[in-house]
Amino acid sequence: MRIAVLTLTLRANYGGILQAYALQHTLERMGHKVEVFQRWDDYLPPKIVLCAKYIKRIFRKLFIDWNSPIFCEYNLSKIRPVIEQHTREFINRYINIKEIDELDQINEFNYDAIIVGSDQVWRKPYFTNNWNRRISNAFLLFLKRKDIIRISYAASFGLDNLSEYSDRDIQECALCAKRFNAISVREVSGVNICKNSFGLNAVHVLDPTFLLTKNDYIHLIREANIAEEEDENVIMCHILDPSPLKDRLIDDFCKKKNLKLINGYAQVYDIASPLEKRIQPPVESWLSNFHWAKYVITDSFHACVFAIIFNKPFIVIGNETRGISRIKSLLSTFQLENRLISESDDNIDWDLNIDWDLINSNLEELKKKSLSFLSTNLNK
Repeated sequence: MRIAVLTLTLRANYGGILQAYALQHTLERMGHKVEVFQRWDDYLPPKIVLCAKYIKRIFRKLFIDWNSPIFCEYNLSKIRPVIEQHTREFINRYINIKEIDELDQINEFNYDAIIVGSDQVWRKPYFTNNWNRRISNAFLLFLKRKDIIRISYAASFGLDNLSEYSDRDIQECALCAKRFNAISVREVSGVNICKNSFGLNAVHVLDPTFLLTKNDYIHLIREANIAEEEDENVIMCHILDPSPLKDRLIDDFCKKKNLKLINGYAQVYDIASPLEKRIQPPVESWLSNFHWAKYVITDSFHACVFAIIFNKPFIVIGNETRGISRIKSLLSTFQLENRLISESDDNIDWDLNIDWDLINSNLEELKKKSLSFLSTNLNK
């Protein structure tokens, strides 16, 4: 079967890249041919649009914030290829990209099925900023063919409500969702949203990254010839949004456990940082950090996922800005709610044991259910 995947743009985000890779790899193992739609958006806006933006930013710089940037687009077009050089290499090597500028350019007759997901593809600001289209297009509004199979796999709203959707959005998305052959979501809250707002039953499934094994990811590490960590007394730190409180918490833990810190994430979006510090390391290097670390501290959803896959004790610091409901849903799936803390917590049980045998057993059962969802609905 020829399958297209509609997801968010794959750039420097490890989780976004690996969920697309894992879903494609899983579908290929089932015998399907897969392409992942991408809109790189590497072009500059029309000059008249740029001029309007520059005037607005100059006003802001003069009267509100002297440090605010003006020529963001030109700067971004120059530095983005540098920042994304390693992650783009992984994408080009392992993911079957179908580049399009607009969703209307898709030749629907080239595919037997379209899968929407995973990641926060149904979070309105994320999808609309990525694809420059209304959120209803994330529910395949643009499709004209009636006989093409429409499935969502582990699609995420990011939040536990539709507060970012207008009434019109909800009506349009509900109508489009009713045309799907099957709907699955990544969070339990997504099941409730589909039922209460769209009047539809959705299935709760695993993030695609869980569909592959630890050995699958170790194979990627070895393919890239990543050197083994000589000092295994290390902690993997993956922090998307640094803060003084998080820095203090991490420093205290390193001292308490006598561990060496490995920083697993460049400050890609920190425009105040020097360019060399914003270059995202290779995907395989990031994976190797989980393989060798004794402990993981993060505020990232997918870093939690890979800590579980690699059976590494971990703590996740709540990150409300990026959506905490998805992390809560993940942790509750594996009875790991006590791994979630706030950055201001003082009494943290760092030594809490995790029953990995029980979690791995649970993971295998959930994986069977998730794979069954895909195979069953693609073979109808």
